[in-house]
Amino acid sequence: MGKDVADLSMAEVWAYARCPYEHFWRYAAGIAPPPTARGLVEQVVCQALRSYYGGGGSTERLDRARRGLAEVGGNVVQCVGQAWRETLGRWGYTNDTWDVLVKFAAARARVMEPFLSGRAVKRDGSRYKVPEMSNEYKRRAMDAGLPHLAARLNERLAGAPVSVAEEYGIPEAFSDSVEIAGRNTWPGVDAVAGVGVPFAVHLTDGLTLGGAADLVTLSGRQAGVEVHDWGAVCPPTAIVRRDLRVVAALHAAAEGWDEVERVVFRHMRTGATVSVQRLPGTGRLLAAAVAAAAGIRCRVYVPRLAAQSRDCLVCEFYGLCTDGQDVLDTLDPTLLAEIGGRAEKE
Repeated sequence: MGKDVADLSMAEVWAYARCPYEHFWRYAAGIAPPPTARGLVEQVVCQALRSYYGGGGSTERLDRARRGLAEVGGNVVQCVGQAWRETLGRWGYTNDTWDVLVKFAAARARVMEPFLSGRAVKRDGSRYKVPEMSNEYKRRAMDAGLPHLAARLNERLAGAPVSVAEEYGIPEAFSDSVEIAGRNTWPGVDAVAGVGVPFAVHLTDGLTLGGAADLVTLSGRQAGVEVHDWGAVCPPTAIVRRDLRVVAALHAAAEGWDEVERVVFRHMRTGATVSVQRLPGTGRLLAAAVAAAAGIRCRVYVPRLAAQSRDCLVCEFYGLCTDGQDVLDTLDPTLLAEIGGRAEKE
């Protein structure tokens, strides 16, 4: 496991900086994340964006995308719907299931609307950061019959090859993906060069990190690069400017553009965006890459859950990290030494 900076990708650096355990499961142990209802949201929305914008940005691919848009009606919400229809079809479900999912999503959107518009607030007048976790949301959801609808759907979808949680299943994933598609203001098709566009960041002479831009717009030879964040809460602007993904995107180099004019940090769940146009050099990214390489090489794996539990609750590897124990137990040196054995069992 002799990692050096030159061996790392941007995805690896970000995974290790975000949570060393996430890096361990994904890259060191080589364990594919188990399919979960929460993971379906990102999967479906990304599939819809590739369909809407045509994927990698070639002229031929964009032409195919535009022809496809004429068939599905021409917006991201409908592309999300098409992605869900294809998913349900692969699972063997019919239009009856689709109809109930649509009914659930419409009812849930009505429950969420007062929270998003600011009409439903806390006693001190502040907004709920994650409305779904509040008692007020649960009361309104109960009044709207959402638990009953969800129970019907969960029973019907029990055979789907997806792991679901008690409080979050396929109905919630369906609703979230539709709301994300409708809540965001997306660039026009003609302005977009592609989705998932590969790039390189030159750190020092002869040393680069490879990455992929979530979405790229072009104005002449100047690029706008989007970073899509799937966290539960949108971070403050000051944090966004220091985000390693944003730093990498601002210094991204590719054949399709001469320079990156700006980076748009898009918080997918709220539709909030932060535009970043000026940053210092790549020193911060280089320092993170060197630290990540050293940590990986020396097998320094500490779970982020000890400090950031909210993010960990939605992580695809949450079950592997806790393994039925309190998270602080995993910090015990004896238990940390056993992590390799746990990975082999998986």
